[in-house]
Amino acid sequence: MNDDNLDLRFEDTVFVVEANGYERLSLWIKHCHQSSVEYTSGSPYKRYEWEQDNHGVWYQIGELAGLPICVSFFWNKIDRHRVLFYECTSRVYDLQVIDGWLKAHCNPTWDGNRRAHCDAMNFHHCLDAIDDLNGKK
Repeated sequence: MNDDNLDLRFEDTVFVVEANGYERLSLWIKHCHQSSVEYTSGSPYKRYEWEQDNHGVWYQIGELAGLPICVSFFWNKIDRHRVLFYECTSRVYDLQVIDGWLKAHCNPTWDGNRRAHCDAMNFHHCLDAIDDLNGKK
């Protein structure tokens, strides 16, 4: 892939989250101010302003056994900070190829030199990084 054709949103991404469509929706429901879901468990989730960028992109980032490795990328601004959500959408995938591509093209850090990357299950790391950026700690 030619870096000249790379979406410019990769440049100002502050955190990268591996999440499929359902996981992205679940995170939005739990953590967005605009969500209408009420929680009665006694401990509310942290809520943030989300601005959805519905224009996602996908790239073929490699091949495995002659088949393309394709990844879809979607961005949201959470409290004004650009967060990248991605998922492999091809028939085959290789986690090392995907991780290597992300390290080369979108590898933000936070909390000193810590890699700003997680999966949906560990999304609290992304929210902690946003809190740090907002001075909320």
